[in-house]
Parts: sequence; C-alpha cells; structure tokens
Amino acid sequence: MEFPAGRMAAVGKVASRGHEALVRRLLELGCPVDVTDDYGSTPLYRAVGFRQNHVVKLLLAAGANVCHVNKDGNNVIHNSAYVCNDFATIAALRGGVDPTQPNAVNRISLLDMVENQPHLAHVYLDTKVQRLTNYVQYSKMLYDFTGLDYKDADGVMDSPLEAMVSKPTCHFLLSHMLVKQYMQWQWRLYGRKHFVSNLVQHLIFLVLVTYVAITSKYVTLEPDGELYEYPCCSEGSQVMLSPLRAAAELLLVPLCAWNIWGEWEEYRRSGHTQIRVEGTGAVKRLLRLLFRRADDIHQTLATVVAVPRYFLDVWNIADLGAQLLIIALAAVRVAELAEQRPIISDTGASYCMAVVVVMVWTKLLAIAGVFRTTGPKLRVLRRMLLNVLDFSVLYLLFFFAVSVALFLVMGGQPPGGDDGSSGDGANTAHGTMLASFMSTFQITLANGDYQLYESNGFGVVLYISWTILSTLLLLSLLIAILSYDFQTGVELAEQEWLVVYGGYLLRLQRLIGDEVVQRLKAEDLERCHAMGGFATPVGEAKTNLPALHRGIPAKLYIIWEDTTAWPPAFRKQMERGAAGSLQDDAVFERAEAEAEEQQHAGHGGLTRSHVMV
Repeated sequence: MEFPAGRMAAVGKVASRGHEALVRRLLELGCPVDVTDDYGSTPLYRAVGFRQNHVVKLLLAAGANVCHVNKDGNNVIHNSAYVCNDFATIAALRGGVDPTQPNAVNRISLLDMVENQPHLAHVYLDTKVQRLTNYVQYSKMLYDFTGLDYKDADGVMDSPLEAMVSKPTCHFLLSHMLVKQYMQWQWRLYGRKHFVSNLVQHLIFLVLVTYVAITSKYVTLEPDGELYEYPCCSEGSQVMLSPLRAAAELLLVPLCAWNIWGEWEEYRRSGHTQIRVEGTGAVKRLLRLLFRRADDIHQTLATVVAVPRYFLDVWNIADLGAQLLIIALAAVRVAELAEQRPIISDTGASYCMAVVVVMVWTKLLAIAGVFRTTGPKLRVLRRMLLNVLDFSVLYLLFFFAVSVALFLVMGGQPPGGDDGSSGDGANTAHGTMLASFMSTFQITLANGDYQLYESNGFGVVLYISWTILSTLLLLSLLIAILSYDFQTGVELAEQEWLVVYGGYLLRLQRLIGDEVVQRLKAEDLERCHAMGGFATPVGEAKTNLPALHRGIPAKLYIIWEDTTAWPPAFRKQMERGAAGSLQDDAVFERAEAEAEEQQHAGHGGLTRSHVMV
C-alpha cells in the first residue's frame, strides 16, 4: 500500500497525540517508520517532544532511526532534554546519539541536558572517562572533554560548564571527576600564572589606594602649589612625606588606567546572554529600555534581550566603579592644583575615598574564594547574609507592630502617671515614633528600663511579651538558621568551592580571550595525543556527523593518575567500565516504568485528545 506524502506526514501528528494503536496499524500497513514532515522531523521526534513514551517505545522497536536530525539540526536529545523526557534521552544515548552535535544555531544538546536533566548529564559524563592502562597503582586515564566548553560563535549561549556554575541545580556536576579534571587542566595551563599575576597586581593596587586614603586628610591649600599638609602621627613626628604621596598618586593613576583597559577587554570578550522580558513589570521594562532586542535562541518566539555577561558579575561592577572613582578623584586633584582652590569639600573627598577603600579591600574576598580552604566559607557567608535578610523582614513585621503599639500606649502619657508618679521617662522613651523604634530595639537587646512601663498595665504586657518573643524566639531562630547554613556549608564544602573555582576560571577565560585559551588547549592536546597514540588529528571531529553540521574538535586528555587518591565512587565506576553507568543506571529503569504506565493509560488512545503546539 502506498501512502501520499501528506498522509505520511500526518503520522507524526498521530504519534505526538499518543495514538499507539493507530501508529501500530499504520506501520503494519507499510508506512515508513522514519517518514518526515515539512520540518524534517520523524514520528519518533514528535512523540519524544510530547512525552508519548509508549509510542516512543513502539517506534524504537519498529526500527526508528534514533540518530535522525531534522532541518533545524536538532537530534532527539535536543528535543527530549528540552521537555525533560528521561526515557527518550537515555534511549537516545544508548542508541549512539552524540550530545555534542550542534544544531543550526550552534547549540549542543549536552547544554540542554545540563540545564534540564543534570542527573542524566552525570550519567553521560561517566561514559567520557576511560582507563587505558595500569602500572602498579598508577593508571593512564583518558578524559574526553569534548563539548564541555563549547559555545556558539556569537557567544550568546552558555557553555555546559558555565551552566554548571551558574545554575544551583547543576552544581553537583562540578564534583564529577571529568569536570574537576577539566578545571584542573585549565588551572595548570593558564589559571595559576594569571592568578599569581592578578594577585600581585591587586596587592600593589590595594597598598597604593590605602596609603593615599590614609594620607588624604589635608588641612589647607598652600599658595605655592603645595596641595596637602599631612597630619602628624604622634607628638609632631611627621612620617608622611609629600614626595612619597606624590609618587603613590602618580603610580595609582596609570595602574587604574591599565585595570580599566582590562575591564573593557573582558566586557568585549564576554559576549551576551539572553533574558526573557515578556510582560509589563518594571524590571522587564527597564531591561527592554537598556538592552537591545535579540532573536530567541530557543526558537520559541519569546521576547528576549541580549544582556552582556560582564554586568552579571557583581565583582566586575565593583571593580569598574572603584577604578572610575579613583580616576575622577585624580582629575579633581589636578583641577585643584590648577585653580589653587578646593573644588570638593574635605567631607566629600573622604566619603569617596572610603567607598574606594571598601571596594578594593572587599575584592580580596573574590580572590580568597579561589582557595580550597576559604572558598567554601565565603559561600557559607553569602548564604548566611541572604537568610539574614529574609529573617529581617519577618523580624521587622513584629518590631514595627510593637513599636507602634508602645508609641500609642506610652507616648501619650502625661508627665504624671495614674498613681501620681512621674511619667517623663516613658514619655521621653516613646514620645515620637523614632524614639519608640529605638526604645523597642533596646528591649530586644535586653537593655530596656522596666520602671518606665510600671505605670501602665498594657505597657507592661507589651514589654514582657516583646522581651520573650524577640530574645527567646526570634534571636534563637536566627542562630538556628546561621548554624544550619554553616553545617550545610561544611557538608558541601567541596562543591561550594568548585562553584567559586569554576566561576573564577570562566571569568579568567573571558579576560584572556577564547582564541588564546583554545590555542593553549590545542598545544597541550597535541602532547596528549602523542601520549595516547591516537591517529585522529587534533581538530578533527570524533564522530561522523551529517554534512549539515561542522564537527566539534575532539578534546581527548591523557594523564597518569594515582588510583589510591580516587574517591570510592569513582573507583567503583572505573571497575564497571566507561559505559557502566549508562547501561546499568537505575534512572533508565524508572523511566521505562513510567513509559509502561503511560502505555497502560494509553489503551483507547483513539479517543484521547492532545493539543498540538
């Protein structure tokens, strides 16, 4: 029986709606299992996108080509990972679909797996680590880094590694041996060298800024052009010399200019990311006003804007602000010398220098985050501060209510109480709203004066209630939250550090430039290929991709490792083999059970109704 082209294309619609019996009948009548529609998509692709796993199972059993690519360059995993279809993703991986295969917009399905199916991305990463040979307790290991750092040519989409760092649900992937080895490889290639250079440069900058700030207090402007008259440290012993101060400022200005040039290079090389701005909210309107509109990379026709990645890092904004503020202060100093009169007040200059000093010293936190010992603690501190903000909102609700109540009860007290005693103290403590706020806070600190409230029974009730509520309940809850955060940080210390560590390497890669980084990696991989005895040249695709696509260069990294230092879970994985997780993982059994349930629920699928989108 022959089927017209239009009717063959309708098979995809039937499959997407889950009509298993009808799909089976069409296949029995001779309809090709891999018939394509106007978009080049097969019935298998459509069934995967609509999570009709019982139909997916039927089509796979009928010999459907799981490696088919449609006209947009999307393979099955592009679709299954986007809709979080675990069964289809694992079936595609077992069928040989390559997640590092880019589509027409240069997006690889590995990125979709990391963002939407991180647990399956972990299973895939297990297959990218192989043990080649053994010598006593040492093993020659092959790590396939292909696709971990892949980005589109325009830099709009994140790489899989960037997604692991930026999305909290993907942080656990950073603990995988493949990802850890990849980050250590980057650290050895260029990270350590540039980190030491940046650390020395920042310490010099910090010393100069601190010295200039300490000596910035001048008394008067001398007529002969002497700008600063430095204060004495002790008993008239002047240790701050004018030439030394002048030299510090002269060194600080070109150093700031150099840092600003580095910030500009990082901004230029960091590329853009897309943020959805649909709706009428104030923030979304502001984003639409500040940033240009872009084409949606997900092809969902959503309204998106291209936001520079540079502005998504708060340290970049702090660095640039500090540098520009120093340049502005230097320009003011030059103008004061030229005009022979002060341009800004001492207070204004002191405030500006105070902001600069705080920014420069706080930058040390970002540098300290790279170290294994201090990085997790900084993440714990960040979580504590966020939880304290949440707690403060709850605290202020009670605090405001009690403050207003005490103001109404005690603020209107006459100078003499009901029993003839003086009420001046209570009237002073809660005479105004501001005074009532401060007095209520004193009660929170257990520093309130009970005698002020003795003359009013309701005031006594409020005083005692707030003392118990704030001291025993609210503060205890705060301590419990902080203790929980610290304990959580200790348990996840390695993962917390890897988040900071990976973020630093990504920021450094943007600063150096992708071209330089890729050249360094290619040179080192030449050595790895020679060690591994590979015949495939570096830069040639490791898979046979359709002619529509350009191949992603393979990154096969070879290193000798001491197996005694391996984590127990990784050692067990190596005993099972590279494909052990993909073949034996329990996730597939759970996904298959879900498909069976859908199949039983789909009996009578001819009467089921699904909406095509």
